[in-house]
Amino acid sequence: DSDQSVTSAQKAAHDISPAVIANELREYKEKVFPSRPGALRIKDMNLGSGIPAVCGQEVNIAYSTFLPDGTPYTDGATKDAPFTYVLGEQKVMPVFLHGVIGMQPGGMRSIYTPPQYAYGVQGFTKDDVPQNALMRFDISLVSTAPP
Repeated sequence: DSDQSVTSAQKAAHDISPAVIANELREYKEKVFPSRPGALRIKDMNLGSGIPAVCGQEVNIAYSTFLPDGTPYTDGATKDAPFTYVLGEQKVMPVFLHGVIGMQPGGMRSIYTPPQYAYGVQGFTKDDVPQNALMRFDISLVSTAPP
């Protein structure tokens, strides 16, 4: 059941037009970011079920990222080939810590993040991530396990 809901949630996220994502990022930039520049905006798309993820657990996530103009940047990992790390113990982008804590297996979140939680002030010019990019990450928690 949770595998099916993750797949449905990921498909729904990819069905959103780049213009909608760009508008949501613009709204985040104009309304949230100026007053709370370090704030993530987390939107639960599917809550999942089970025990919430906590630091020290191994987590398996699928994720996609979107650039400020709403175009997809990358499908970083999939349900069938998830990105695995120990929450809070490895060097990963802060969005993968702050955005995943509290998620339940099968859950999916859209996370609007300031640069310091993603690619930083410098961006990632090799792959066309602009400097100071506010980005959207769609993260699905595939599973958790003790370390």
